[in-house]
Amino acid sequence: MKTKIILTLIFMITCAYLYFTFIRRNPNKILKQQFDFQLNDFDYSVKSFSEQWDDNGDGYCKIIIQFNYFTTHNNNYLEKMKISPLPIFDKISSNEIPWKFLNSKTGYYLYNPTSIDKRSFKIFIIDIKSKEAIFYYQIE
Repeated sequence: MKTKIILTLIFMITCAYLYFTFIRRNPNKILKQQFDFQLNDFDYSVKSFSEQWDDNGDGYCKIIIQFNYFTTHNNNYLEKMKISPLPIFDKISSNEIPWKFLNSKTGYYLYNPTSIDKRSFKIFIIDIKSKEAIFYYQIE
């Protein structure tokens, strides 16, 4: 009886470890998956991470990141990516993106409309001056 309890406990701990390590969505995995952007070499903290998805698949994901500092290696990484310098000239319609990111003039952004009507899109904005970034994507 004791052996079964111990084996069950070990199994549950292993499942929890696998879930939190490989399956659960986190900001680093989402950025890698959506934009092929790695945060591994950056010194950062996640300020907010929110998602809201409807049953039909519509919804959004918003991640706001605070960078502690940028190294020359980080700046070189950003320059090698195919990203555009701020300001943003595309019209972006979302109530979830703070204006301070949309109106920023120092930094870079990646914008990818995923449909013809531009209501479904992905955007990643890095504000160098405030050392903050936002990743946002919505599906309509």
